Amino acid sequence: MARLADIVRRSDETIARSFQATPATNEERRAWWATRDVLDAQLGRLCSDLQSVLGGFRVLLQGVRVDDDDDRPDVRGVQSAVNTAVAALKGSRVSAVSMQLCALFAELGPDATDRELRDVLSAFAPGFDDDEYSRVLPDFTASFTRAVSTASTEEAPLRHHVVLVLDRHVQRFPWESLPCLSVSSVSRLPTLAFLRDRLSLHSDGVAEADGQSAYYVINASRDLGETQTRLEPSLVRCGFVGVAGRPPTQDEWMRAVTMHDVFLYMSHGSGMQYVRYEKLLAPNQSAEKGRQAAVAVLMGCQSGHLRDQGEFDPAGDALYYLYAGSPAVVGTLWDVTSIDIDMFTAEMLRLWGLVPDEEGERDECMLTVAVAEARVVCRYKYLNAGAVVVYGLPVILSRRD
Repeated sequence: MARLADIVRRSDETIARSFQATPATNEERRAWWATRDVLDAQLGRLCSDLQSVLGGFRVLLQGVRVDDDDDRPDVRGVQSAVNTAVAALKGSRVSAVSMQLCALFAELGPDATDRELRDVLSAFAPGFDDDEYSRVLPDFTASFTRAVSTASTEEAPLRHHVVLVLDRHVQRFPWESLPCLSVSSVSRLPTLAFLRDRLSLHSDGVAEADGQSAYYVINASRDLGETQTRLEPSLVRCGFVGVAGRPPTQDEWMRAVTMHDVFLYMSHGSGMQYVRYEKLLAPNQSAEKGRQAAVAVLMGCQSGHLRDQGEFDPAGDALYYLYAGSPAVVGTLWDVTSIDIDMFTAEMLRLWGLVPDEEGERDECMLTVAVAEARVVCRYKYLNAGAVVVYGLPVILSRRD
């Protein structure tokens, strides 16, 4: 985590310099962009390095395939290869190994490294030394590669959603940007109790929000005029209500969160500087009517950051929205820059289906999928796009016609 902290600290320093009053020279601007380029590349390498550390067990992070079928030819081939290798290690025949585990490890594909395949062997036959694993690895590699090469490679398989329950030591890491998760539907929840509570409200694991009931707050601090120019027009065309160019009153804020299904905040921080925590958490009219609090899309710096509390669980503004009943909260783990995050926001809202494209057509997908797919529009895929995470459950939009 020290590498991540150092990258984020240096990124924060570049952002702070960009807000200095004195105009930068062309040379200073080039140096600023060059520094950001280097930091983004370093963060990308850190994500790849962590995946390498996970080795073959990285498949445990991936969602189960929608077409989950343990009887696929590639899975049967992996099972046969594992059975043979384990028998060679133990010197005797073994009972058939788990097809479910074989299906997971088949996801490593034909390009699996020796390290990853050694992890596969250790999962099924733990306790042997490196020399023993090395003895059977060549034959196992050949059999495994033949087996997984029979799988269809026409397109990436559809996967079920993944919920990450991260402890306080690793929760600030952008796990969603690991190569094995970067195009997946992923969200976070602080505890299994939170997950159980959300599933009691949404038994199929997916929440629903009215795509015609949205409230926005843009440029509340009056110093993000370009953000307002970029994002407000499409929201106005959709007929959404909100405030722009000024801070919301506490009553406006509460109506936004409790009387609408989607709350969009595009300004500094999480916006909690405009409302008291106890006001947000108190029983409200919408709760009394059986409504949940709005899905909160908070695109300010560190809006999704959870503060360290020593031996206690981390705390942060995003969790207050979950406590208040929001099915999902989008936020950023650290400071981000406005142009990239504005492009991300526009693309995310389009992919989600909240706003139409230039032809007036609407896409439709889960919010978590929209977040994953919108990352590609950013110049900085890790420093900016990688900072955006989702807390809660996937959310789809409905529309009353």
